[in-house]
Amino acid sequence: MSHDDHEVLRRVQAVLGEQLGLESGSQVPPDADFYAELGGDSLDLAEITMSLEEEFDIVVPDKAVPAPVTARKMAAMAAECLAARASARVG
Repeated sequence: MSHDDHEVLRRVQAVLGEQLGLESGSQVPPDADFYAELGGDSLDLAEITMSLEEEFDIVVPDKAVPAPVTARKMAAMAAECLAARASARVG
């Protein structure tokens, strides 16, 4: 995992932690299941997706949210959206 990947994961964990009312993103284990282990629900996920769009200045396609939802998978999704945005600017 590169430095940029770690930074994306850290930022995703911070967004998840804030949305779920945790003291910090460091309390969000990278591979914890969003629903079963973190107690999230579909409304939380929708709000987190919107927050990630704002945090990273990306657009998350409707079908892009991974299952099962974890911070690590959400970070990978955000990184893919960032790469797609960068590629669209070049082309």
